[in-house]
Amino acid sequence: MLPYVAEEVKEDICRIIARLDRRLNDVDIQKIIDNVWSLHAMGLANVGTGFLISNGYVITAYHVVKNAGRIDCQIPSGNEIHLDLFRYSEPYDIALLKPEITWSRGVNISRRVPTPTKGELVFTYGYPLGYRGPEPILSVGFLSGVCEEGSVKKLVANIAFNVGNSGGPLFNLRGQLLGIVRAKYYVALDPMLRNILREGLSRIVFRVQYTERVQYPVTLGDVIERLIKWVADNVQVNIGEAVSVKHLIELLSE
Repeated sequence: MLPYVAEEVKEDICRIIARLDRRLNDVDIQKIIDNVWSLHAMGLANVGTGFLISNGYVITAYHVVKNAGRIDCQIPSGNEIHLDLFRYSEPYDIALLKPEITWSRGVNISRRVPTPTKGELVFTYGYPLGYRGPEPILSVGFLSGVCEEGSVKKLVANIAFNVGNSGGPLFNLRGQLLGIVRAKYYVALDPMLRNILREGLSRIVFRVQYTERVQYPVTLGDVIERLIKWVADNVQVNIGEAVSVKHLIELLSE
């Protein structure tokens, strides 16, 4: 059943490219993908996952596109499509994006929220940071639990969520959308040690150049902090969370 259901929804998935620094607005998407580790670590660009729904909007996590000067997506065929931010909810971490064109039928969103069951098999598609192919990567695991944080209902899954999977769909084996991938759990560095490393090395400055016209000053403290972030991003922790589809339904109803 999984291969059939997964194949049915694969074409609805896309890679989200959000340029956070407007000087990157004219930089080719492939160049951003090729340099995504450094651009992401320096807070200059985000790459995440999105998916088309049947009413024509693309859904992703709001933190992927927040403060973006330009948003585009790359679909499984490799083609690129421009997106505009239409509506979002910061508490739910959901963004609705309007694409220039639609490329598939899209995921159907029922007004009836599926009941998630602890222990059931779930899967997601996504674009892990550093992966360069146009087709999304399938990840499969189990639903570990359901919890509430304030007004936000979250699904916890034992699945390979990676940086870049944020904004992707979480499905059950019936192909029903359960939630939108929000985050993986991190192994965190002590904040005091992070501050000591950053402040102590803040006077040694380098310049990093991405194109002939785009370059950025970087301190050694920045380099150390980005290295710490890189390590944290790449530590594989097979536990992550998704925000419940019920919050997407609420946002679509506004």
